[in-house]
Amino acid sequence: MFHLRQTADGPLIGAVGPFPTPNPSVGVASTKPALTNANAGTPSASGSTGSGVDTTVGNGTLYWAVVSDGSLPTNGQIKAGSGGGIVVAGSQAVSGTGAQSIVAITGLEAETVYQLIFLQTNSAGTDSAQASVGLTTTA
Repeated sequence: MFHLRQTADGPLIGAVGPFPTPNPSVGVASTKPALTNANAGTPSASGSTGSGVDTTVGNGTLYWAVVSDGSLPTNGQIKAGSGGGIVVAGSQAVSGTGAQSIVAITGLEAETVYQLIFLQTNSAGTDSAQASVGLTTTA
């Protein structure tokens, strides 16, 4: 229950709680996500397993895209999963901070150099900076 008091001729004064305690494991929706430690996992001839990235904000959506080496897709293209040299892409919900592992990547060509790009949009719609790592498929 919140109480606000207004003076006869002035603005509202103060607010009295109780106020909910923030949950640091979820993160504040308005906090811009930061992605670090992007890793390509274990490459195979047609993709990779165990790929992932770390996040500082535990909500929203994590997007990933594999692009031809040297391609620079926009955030919109990564979210759409097409354009900008994207070969395969996907997304998943983020439910906590820290390590985020993605599903196995398939559909790539053997012995080819790619970039794996991650992007997170928090629940308020704020995008992280892109985080990327090289991914080279095996023979």
